Amino acid sequence: MASQRNYLSEKRDLSFNFESDIPDDANISDIFCELTRRLEIKFDINKGVLVIRNKSENSFLAISTWNNGEFLDGLAISLPTEPSLFEQVAADGQVYSDSYAGMFSGNFFEKKLLLDNNSRSYMLHPLKHEGEIIGMIGYSSEEDLAFSVFEEGILVDITSKFAKIINDKKFDHRL
Repeated sequence: MASQRNYLSEKRDLSFNFESDIPDDANISDIFCELTRRLEIKFDINKGVLVIRNKSENSFLAISTWNNGEFLDGLAISLPTEPSLFEQVAADGQVYSDSYAGMFSGNFFEKKLLLDNNSRSYMLHPLKHEGEIIGMIGYSSEEDLAFSVFEEGILVDITSKFAKIINDKKFDHRL
């Protein structure tokens, strides 16, 4: 299947119009699923996770996962804060990718949410709203270097809009 996809260095149209592509009543898990489905078409994504910041406990909650096209939402898994690659990436505020999944430096829960036995590379992308990290999306792939282009900021516009929607829906109590 990977041979049918674009090479990672090729430019890709990653347009995603939240206003026209997503129904108004969609929750953030639905939006994550649709975003992941579209990214999976362009990249070799096998697994994904959406986590949001739980301000009251100063931790992350995993609320949605995506595994080879299968979507699971309605989660509220509180992730440990130490040792935590997710927390480290949030503190750095930058996209993080790694092409050696065997040396994953996060905790057991992060690893199970993000990687599977065949994962070779992965990435974490902080979701920022008004300078604050309010969540994160993470993806893994069976391909080496699958996410190096993400570090170049290819998703910044999309993730900024997604972060705003998450923030707005949290205040509307429509998580």
